[in-house]
Amino acid sequence: MEKKEAQKLWGKAEEQLKGLSARAVKIAKGLQQEALYGVKISKLKVEELGLESKRAKLLQEIGDESFKLVKANKLKNSKISKLCTQLDKINREIRKKKANSSSLKKKISQGIKKLK
Repeated sequence: MEKKEAQKLWGKAEEQLKGLSARAVKIAKGLQQEALYGVKISKLKVEELGLESKRAKLLQEIGDESFKLVKANKLKNSKISKLCTQLDKINREIRKKKANSSSLKKKISQGIKKLK
C-alpha cells in the first residue's frame, strides 16, 4: 500500500514538475523577448543622444556665427542683439572668475613653497 501511495505522490510530483518546467520555459522566452526589446530601446537611445549632440553642436555653431555677425554689424536683429549683450556680460564675468582663480592658484602655490 505504501508503494502505491509513493507512486501516486511521485506521479503528482512529476506532473507538477512538468508544469513548472513548461511555465519556466514560457517565462524564459518572455524574458528573452523583453531583453531584446530592452537592447533595441538602448540602441535607439544611444542613437538619439548622438543626434542630440550633433544638433547641439550645430546650434552652437549657428550661435557663434550669429554672434560674430552681430559684432561686425552685419546682422541686425534686436532679439539676437540682446542675447549677444547678455553673452558679452557673461564672458566678462567668466574672465573675472578665471583671473581670480588664477590669482588664488598663485597664492596657494606661493604658500606651499613657503611651507617647504
